[in-house]
Amino acid sequence: MMQAVVITAPNPEPCGRFGSVSVSCDLHLERLQIMSIPFGMKPTRGMAIVRIRGASPNPVDWKSHLLSTTTVPGTMLGCDMAGEVISTGDGCNFAVGDSVYGSVYPAFVEYVQVECEQVGRFPSSLNFTQAASLPVAALTGLEALHRAGAPWKSSPTVLVIGGSSGTGHLGIQLAKAMGAGRVVTTCSRNNFNFVQDLGADQVIDYHTQDWWKVLAKGSVDVIYDCIGVPGSAEHAYETLAYGGKYIQIYGKLADSKISESRPDVEQQNFIMSQSSTKYLDQISEFVHRGVLQPKILRTYNGLKAVPDVYSELVQGHVVGKLAVRI
Repeated sequence: MMQAVVITAPNPEPCGRFGSVSVSCDLHLERLQIMSIPFGMKPTRGMAIVRIRGASPNPVDWKSHLLSTTTVPGTMLGCDMAGEVISTGDGCNFAVGDSVYGSVYPAFVEYVQVECEQVGRFPSSLNFTQAASLPVAALTGLEALHRAGAPWKSSPTVLVIGGSSGTGHLGIQLAKAMGAGRVVTTCSRNNFNFVQDLGADQVIDYHTQDWWKVLAKGSVDVIYDCIGVPGSAEHAYETLAYGGKYIQIYGKLADSKISESRPDVEQQNFIMSQSSTKYLDQISEFVHRGVLQPKILRTYNGLKAVPDVYSELVQGHVVGKLAVRI
């Protein structure tokens, strides 16, 4: 048996929009309970059992499960974890005692069986909670920038929309690490120093300025949109240079009339799929080189704190990441 955070019932009411804005209705976090559930400790071929030591929430957790009126009771939460390998099956390239991290479901549990090809060793400079805060946000940024042509030799100007967010603060660092000549970002004025310390060259206060009005037409080569506010894709077409790329992880792309008006510009939205050892090793290499560092706003202790974690996350004001020590 192991302890796990479990959703005991679907949300009893339709709850906000699945988008970038915080919901105004009740997520009914009392539905999250710690329960003892069966867990087999003998891994199958190519798998490993990991004792989870750190986990980190992502917006997709509550948008996919806590908002839903059809969530199946017994659903568990979380997909970012770091921990220690305690046993391995045949064909696994990890050993007992290895410290690993990855995007693995579920994460808010004591133990998990993982595919060895889907986790990686994390740098010794990170602790378990720091490592756990990286996988989804860093792998998403890596894939987004790969889709935009990174690594670059042309030193492009990159705009990261939502630079103080979990994905955004890592996106700034990854853009710089992969050859961006100039990184512009948006956030609130209170977070200017935070994003500048990460490498942002220009910061726009989204409360008082519109980025598409501040930036000259044709002055940006790549836009990595971590927020997806309605209308952003349309404004991207105004701001991007010839051959520009607009990569979005939330929200709606520009309609065909606008996209067809500029066939030189490419727009994409996607769900992160590069979650293998190969890509985690690339993230680890950036950390080794000192060009990527997760920033954790707050670390909670124990599975009992998970409802409080989601209560804070859903407000939409987290700078960097939240983490849970398990």
